[in-house]
Amino acid sequence: MEKKKVVKILLCVFVAIIIGASSVTAIYINNTLNRINYDNESTRMAPEDNSDEQTTKALENLDINDYELQTDSPTKPEETTSSIEEIKKAADEAIKKNLANNGDVWHSNDVFNLLIIGYDTGDNEAVMFDGMKYPRADCIIVASINKKTEQISLVSLSRATYVGIPGHGNQRINAAYSYGGPKMLIQVIETNYKIKIDNYVACDFGGFEDIVNAMDGISIKMSTTEASFAFNKETPSGTYKMNGSEALRYVRLRKTDSDRVRTGRQRKMLTAMFNKAKSVSISEDVTMLNAILPYITTNMSKAQIVSKISEMPSYKRYKIAEDIIPHKAVKLSNRNGKEVLIIDWNYNVSHLHESLYNGTQVEKIPAIS
Repeated sequence: MEKKKVVKILLCVFVAIIIGASSVTAIYINNTLNRINYDNESTRMAPEDNSDEQTTKALENLDINDYELQTDSPTKPEETTSSIEEIKKAADEAIKKNLANNGDVWHSNDVFNLLIIGYDTGDNEAVMFDGMKYPRADCIIVASINKKTEQISLVSLSRATYVGIPGHGNQRINAAYSYGGPKMLIQVIETNYKIKIDNYVACDFGGFEDIVNAMDGISIKMSTTEASFAFNKETPSGTYKMNGSEALRYVRLRKTDSDRVRTGRQRKMLTAMFNKAKSVSISEDVTMLNAILPYITTNMSKAQIVSKISEMPSYKRYKIAEDIIPHKAVKLSNRNGKEVLIIDWNYNVSHLHESLYNGTQVEKIPAIS
């Protein structure tokens, strides 16, 4: 009888320890998540995920070096004024046709699309925009997680792409963020690119520097030009570890090649950051999160963040693929004094659908309004 009593007491103590530890952990997690800047004007909550874990053939990685280079220098079109106007009219008509049906935005329970936004609060050129409320988005990347193919796709949306912006006509996509912040940019992506954006995270360039420093630097293989620009001195090609300010110079470099190639550097940096994060211990992970989260703004709820963090161990084995839209390089055109990329919407939307939703069951839903 005495032995049973002792066993009961031990069981009670054991349960109390578990509950106590869980409570402390929950409080700690809650305090950590309180460091994030939450966007209370949430655009749309992600639906409950009820996907299975079947694996299909993953897409092949794309090499940025295979792309035709795009120059950022002003173009000197050989066309006559009348032909330029015809091209502009055709581009506007293509956008109008593409925007006509807002009910064909693709969504799958097996695909999670996170929009990553990088912006510069010191963007002096932004004053050129009437009605500007935010700086322009300098980095626009969709991080798409496909649980069927076990692949994470990092897709850059070229900032000069000529898109339809509600209430502001047809302009470069990076202007969308200036007019209405994350919600406007998400609306523009959904209506133009026809993919559902589940959530977003945004960070300014100062925060990016601090995040890289919080991760104790990031190592990347660089060309002589890239290394010299990053370190502000002549440096041979090789793999180097960069601090925050050096990493920022690296991802912003475009004068020596093109904005298209620069997006490749941005994706390369994200991949390196992800690979470093997945190689650290749990305690290092928590320390890193504490340092990083204050520089992030998101419309994800705490529950969503905890859910995604719990899935991280499985994501660590996922293959990472890179892409860019327009998928095939096009030359810059001049529209209303601004250089823009006029793209083939049918081709690029189809390409996005095939690559991001491979192997999944898709439903078509209305775009956010």
